[in-house]
Formats: sequence, structure tokens, C-alpha cells
Amino acid sequence: RPSGVERGLELDIVLVEGDTVVFVEVKTRRTATVGESRPVHGAFTAGKRTNMIRAARRFLAEHELWSSPCRFDLVCVGMDADNRATLEHYNNVVELGQTLDCRDSPWQPW
Repeated sequence: RPSGVERGLELDIVLVEGDTVVFVEVKTRRTATVGESRPVHGAFTAGKRTNMIRAARRFLAEHELWSSPCRFDLVCVGMDADNRATLEHYNNVVELGQTLDCRDSPWQPW
């Protein structure tokens, strides 16, 4: 954890796609019994979204990337009893217009 980073803030994956900085949250869940339904995306709560945004803000500030467009994605990994994985990728899982106040860069609604 870089100095000055708040406790509890983490980014699972940060990558660049074109000129867009992509922050990816990865959620993994194991299905205990056959036929059990535990949607993985349900683990991406409002609190986790808020922490992801806070961590992304910190990352952008530390790397002087405020002028870069950003996207927030979610990758869900479901594991069955035989350790077979099912992957689902969701783009743009955070709507920032209603999340945080505006400042820093004109395109970013935080």
C-alpha cells in the first residue's frame, strides 16, 4: 500500500484500454451444493462501490491521471464443487453522476 493511502481501499485490477483507465473489481463465490443460487454480482454492494470509487480517486491523484477517462467494471467468478469457474464480465457498473460531488476534471462527476 503506498504511503498516504487510506486503510481499506484496494483496487483488484487497474488497466488501460485505449486512453481509458479501467478499474476492475473481482468477486468470487463458491457454490456449496448443486443447484444453489448465490449470485456473485450481489456481493458488489453499495459500500464496495463507494470504496472502489474512493480508491480510484486516490489512484488517479497519485498518478496524475485526472484528465484520463475512466470506467468501472465487475468480473464475477463462480466456482462449483469441482473447482470449475464461470466468469461474467460487466462493463460500466458504477454510475458516477449520482455518486460523488464534482471536482478536478470536467468530465469526471466527482
